[in-house]
Amino acid sequence: MAFIENLKLKLLGGHERSLKAKKNIIGLFFVKGYSIIINLALIPLTLHFLDDYKYGVWITLFNLLSMIQIFDIGIGNGLRNKFSEAIAKNDFITAQIYVSTGYVIMVAITLLLIVLFIIPWLVIDWSYIFNVDKSLANDISFLVGITFVLTAIQFSLKLITTLLTASHKPAISAVIFAISNTVILLLFLGFKSKINENIVAIGTIYSAVPLAILLASSLIFFNGKLKKVKPKFSAFKKEKVKDLFNLGMQFFVIQIAVLVIFQTDSLIISHTLSPKEVTPYNIAFRYFGIITMLFGIVMTPFWSAFTEAHVKGDFSWIKTIIIKQLKLLIPAVIIIVIMLFLANLIIPIWLGKDINLSWTLLIGMAIFSVISIWNNIFSFFLNGISNTKTQIITSVIGTIINIPLSVYLATYLGTGGVILATVISLSFFAVFGALETFKYLKQHESIS
Repeated sequence: MAFIENLKLKLLGGHERSLKAKKNIIGLFFVKGYSIIINLALIPLTLHFLDDYKYGVWITLFNLLSMIQIFDIGIGNGLRNKFSEAIAKNDFITAQIYVSTGYVIMVAITLLLIVLFIIPWLVIDWSYIFNVDKSLANDISFLVGITFVLTAIQFSLKLITTLLTASHKPAISAVIFAISNTVILLLFLGFKSKINENIVAIGTIYSAVPLAILLASSLIFFNGKLKKVKPKFSAFKKEKVKDLFNLGMQFFVIQIAVLVIFQTDSLIISHTLSPKEVTPYNIAFRYFGIITMLFGIVMTPFWSAFTEAHVKGDFSWIKTIIIKQLKLLIPAVIIIVIMLFLANLIIPIWLGKDINLSWTLLIGMAIFSVISIWNNIFSFFLNGISNTKTQIITSVIGTIINIPLSVYLATYLGTGGVILATVISLSFFAVFGALETFKYLKQHESIS
């Protein structure tokens, strides 16, 4: 009984802000845990439909499409912070103005992107870009076109997940993606005979389903929990565009860097080595991604919580949370080391087939996982308080060296060299992001 009482106290006690975070973390563990299982099921199923070569092509395109995110010019993250600040002050009128202004900007950017995309899509030889057989040229061209348009439309609709997270409801936000992946899995299982080896059909399902779920979610939440901040064109304020752009542009630079460092790896491997080599790289990335995703569950509620604490001057709470997060890094590293040594045993069982994973690649992914978790502790905090200077500088340096370093190391170390280049690119923030955080804590120590 004493154990149960202590457990209740730890889970349900503490600061109100911490309690909100704990509830979201528990919810996220269930939802994200379910999502991880669905994702783990989708990977071998997609591999079964496409084979290693076509799967590598699809993953390369998928990662390239993720780069569309940079064109929001940081508006999403800027809105997240401004919205959190307004909610912390119970100022729902200002919150609605920021939401409305953010949506108008994003819809305008989406339409512009689609219009500007048409000519390059028609003239570029996409089979050359992806280094694929000419027999796939027409399929790749059509797939690029349809998935780009669908992904661009998602671009605006994803703001609903930003607002839910900023409202201290990241678990609900995660449910949207869980439903999306579930529907994709059910469609794959229901129409497996029709989509087998059909890269266009599979790519379209991956792109269309999230769009439909995001649209339905937006209608539900803006007529429910977020009704007070429902976007209206009449609530659009030109002067608030500057506020979102000023903060957004800082996040924009960071977003470009993150996407260049993280999303170009598949294209580099495909073009420098072969599309087939993207598959083992992606499998290793997904395998170690389980632990980084689980740690991300713990981190997710704290971005907006840090914003609120900073606005209210609750510096002792911020220090306490960061120390707790750093302590969690110890078990995370132990789990990653265990995963490293068991990788060649677990991955073939998971996929139902043997796959060649070099120790260089596996060790590189393990190191990458550790540095990603370390960096997230400090980036979530610094993003939450809108302190982006250190991230911008280190991100720009990482971006400049990432692609040439990846190409160079891929020549000598294969796919393991590509992830090693990513690790080196992230190491600058690993040092200076930590120093900036500790400097902030020291400056506010006396205030606490």
